[in-house]
Order: sequence, then structure tokens, then C-alpha cells
Amino acid sequence: MPRPLIKLIAALASAPAAAAGLTILVSPQPPIIEVSADQQHVSGAAIDLMRALSQRAGLPFKFTPYPTARAVLLVQQTPDACLTAARFPERETLFRWSEPVIRLRLVLLARHDETRDFGGVEQARQFHIGAVRGTAVASRLKQQGWTLDESADAETNLRKLQLGRIDLLATLDVGIQSLADKMKMATPRVALVVNETDIYFACHPQLSDDVMQRLNRAILAMKADGSFKAFNLK
Repeated sequence: MPRPLIKLIAALASAPAAAAGLTILVSPQPPIIEVSADQQHVSGAAIDLMRALSQRAGLPFKFTPYPTARAVLLVQQTPDACLTAARFPERETLFRWSEPVIRLRLVLLARHDETRDFGGVEQARQFHIGAVRGTAVASRLKQQGWTLDESADAETNLRKLQLGRIDLLATLDVGIQSLADKMKMATPRVALVVNETDIYFACHPQLSDDVMQRLNRAILAMKADGSFKAFNLK
């Protein structure tokens, strides 16, 4: 074999492999995560933020819509897959976790015109509380002994709150105002703040070090330069 060809093969073999992409399992959370009727297209502020992270990390992201509960199970079974989630102790060993992306509050929402005094967080347990099935919020509260009325999506929960079928809605305080505007209803008020929590990429447990390092560097860089502030997640 000619020496130049041998050198070329050796150089290619020793060059770092291009970073593999990630499959990001997303659940509809209008309007910050919108999924088209044919399930082929996603959009919204949260998707825009993740696309910016993808570009910064040099990792192609493929977005695949799934209901939340199904996505949690699939990420654990699918190499190079992630979802975004709060990092609660009961889920710690199920995933490989990125650096925290954003900090959100876990809140109990009431109707905008609700006048009842719900007391403190512990007193609120006695009320009829809704949550989205399969979310970290629902998982966390059930672990703590809360009884929840679970629905499949955020829109259903807001309708139930508006109609008085639930007293309070347990959720992360992201996208609520925009979703209420889209549904042409008054924005629910925050009745109680349960706690604050960071949101991470929760990935397949065997996600490679290289991919996780690229993702983490992108998160830290965008935090450092203030890029996250450009995305409206209210």
C-alpha cells in the first residue's frame, strides 16, 4: 500500500469521531412546546432554547413527541435519548443528568378569581389538586403522600381549574401565562409556592462522556453569556 495512503488511513483512524446526535423526547406543553397534528413538527420557546443549545454543543437534536409518562420510560431504554425533567431523589438513579438548565418554582395555581384561603402547603393537601400524569411534579408529590387528580396534559388541567373541577393545580411555573392567553382565559394566580427546583436534561444512563460533556459545556456557556434570557418561557 502506498505510504501516503497509509498515512491518510492512520490519520482518519486517530481523528476524534464526530459527536453523535441526541434524541430529545418532548411532551406537548403549549405554547412553549407545540406539536403539530401529524406529530412531525415541534415549536415554541422551549424548543428554540434547546435548538440553541444543540448548535452551541455541536450536537444535532432530533425532537420526538411522546406523552410524559411514556417519555420517562423510553429514555431509560433508548441510547442517546434525553428529556427535560426536575431532578428529584426518586428519579436520581434512572437517568444520567446534565448540568441544571433553568430554575423554576413548583407552585399550586388557583383560579384568578379564587378568594379562599388555602393556608400553607401542608394545609393545601386537603383540597382537590390536579397535576399532569407522568410529570416530575406528579411523581414528587405522590412520593410525599399527596392525593392527585391526574390528567394527560396541561390544557385539560387548566380547563378543569377554570370549571371548578379541581381546587388547585400543581405545576412548574413555566408557560402558564402564555397557555392561558392561548385558551382565552384569565391567567391563574399562584396560590402557594411548594418549592424551587432546577430543570435538567435527564438522559439514558449510559450516555457517553463525550456527549454529556458537550451538552454541559453548552449549558454553562449560555448561562455565562446570558443567552438563556432571550427565551420567553413565561
